[in-house]
Amino acid sequence: GFGESDMNTRQRINQVIRTCCEKAAPTVVVHPQLFRAYKVTATPTFVIAKNDSGDPGSFSKVTGSMSVQDALGAFYNKSRIEFVRLAAARIYRSGENQ
Repeated sequence: GFGESDMNTRQRINQVIRTCCEKAAPTVVVHPQLFRAYKVTATPTFVIAKNDSGDPGSFSKVTGSMSVQDALGAFYNKSRIEFVRLAAARIYRSGENQ
């Protein structure tokens, strides 16, 4: 994890990808500073944020195995932060027409 060096984390991720997904490897981006700012302890975690400060009133997150649409629905229905609910609703509704 990020308690070690970022390079160790990247090496471990690459090892997992080589083992499980050799022919169709996913693109993985790890941004350690944002993991820390948003207190991400499990994946997948979805975050809607006003900025990358990590201040409690500037973001909402949902964690668990779900589609992006389900994550947006969770933000819309459960977030206590108004701008997060509005952003989730706008993005969710734009996806309904596709």
